[in-house]
Amino acid sequence: MIASASSWARSIWLCTELGAGADLETDKALSLLGLAHGADQGDIERAYADRMHDLRARIADAPSPGLRAKFVRQAAELDEAVAHIRAPSQDPFLTDLPTMRGAAKAPVQVDSADDDCGAGDRIPDPAVGAQPKRPASLVSSAVRGIGLGRPWLGLEPAQMMTICAGIGAVLVALLTYPIWKDSSPWQLSAEKAELARLAGVVRALASRADQQTSALKQGASEDKRAEDDLSDKLESGQAGARSRSANRRYVVSALKSAASNDLWTRYDAQTSARLPNAQVALAEAEGLMSGGDSQRALAEFRRLDREYLDITQLPARLSLERAAQTSRLEAKIAGSWSSGACTAAGQIRIADGSLAGVWPGQGPFKEEIMGADDGTLFTVVSRPERNAGAVYSYALDGPNLEMREFPDKSVKLRLTRC
Repeated sequence: MIASASSWARSIWLCTELGAGADLETDKALSLLGLAHGADQGDIERAYADRMHDLRARIADAPSPGLRAKFVRQAAELDEAVAHIRAPSQDPFLTDLPTMRGAAKAPVQVDSADDDCGAGDRIPDPAVGAQPKRPASLVSSAVRGIGLGRPWLGLEPAQMMTICAGIGAVLVALLTYPIWKDSSPWQLSAEKAELARLAGVVRALASRADQQTSALKQGASEDKRAEDDLSDKLESGQAGARSRSANRRYVVSALKSAASNDLWTRYDAQTSARLPNAQVALAEAEGLMSGGDSQRALAEFRRLDREYLDITQLPARLSLERAAQTSRLEAKIAGSWSSGACTAAGQIRIADGSLAGVWPGQGPFKEEIMGADDGTLFTVVSRPERNAGAVYSYALDGPNLEMREFPDKSVKLRLTRC
């Protein structure tokens, strides 16, 4: 643990020293780099990299051995001069600094003309025979001095600068973690993906809500028109208009019209203000997203997602409420009823969409439930045969139950609960 801490300390110290020192050859190095006095370490490193890249290209493309040797010497002089600027003035960890300074001034090795000048530390010169590999710059030697036995043994300056940059980046990231933890790149990426997904969902729900509103309004209008057409035929006395089948068709149409009109009326009452407000909010959310305010846009799209989802589910809830009202009416109608004394009461049972029972002195009966509207239950008789097809209505009047045969509005039978 202590060794690791010491290694980190040495690495950080070296990183801070890389751009600190300058010796007597600073002016020469700046002149070779084409920089003015006072240039910072970043300018030096960029100019060095650009100049060295240019020299390596010239060496590779030199048309003659003489020019190739000239460019090699220029590269060696530039590398040595910049190495003086990079070298720390005093390093307690460098035990062989004099040796390294001597090595830095040793002749630069050159190879045959066929070598690749960009590889490793060597710069090939066809005018000079093979020489021992020249030592690295002072910074590389310094790294060797502080990193004996370490993974970075023998690294070149550019490699060491990369390591230093990595160490610095890690330290900055650790020290600033409380600041950026809530806006880390992966969180921002996930946030943008969720925003795009949610925006698509809300747009689809908004479109569905608009289509749903138009369909409900149009459906109520068409059902009412169909009811009126059948009513006109009944009133005009056309052939067969007063038959039981015609009465049944009209009641079916009237019940459908009543249900769709009730659904549209209640739906419009609950959405006439909500839908325009949601459309305005959607436009604002789109603007926030386009402007790059992802957090506020995401919050608004989430609210709109809930709002539009509730609106699109509203017709189903309203239909269930109407069905529940019919069920409560059926429960009130079922039971024992009598037109006189309860000793001669008959039973009404409602189950599976049918109303059935037995009346004393009349036998069993069965009627199919057509629907209900405004507290009135409509049925069509299936038994006894003599009444088959007749349309009956049942409506509660206080403690009494009144039964009529459509279209006659007079009470056919008045029953009392027993």
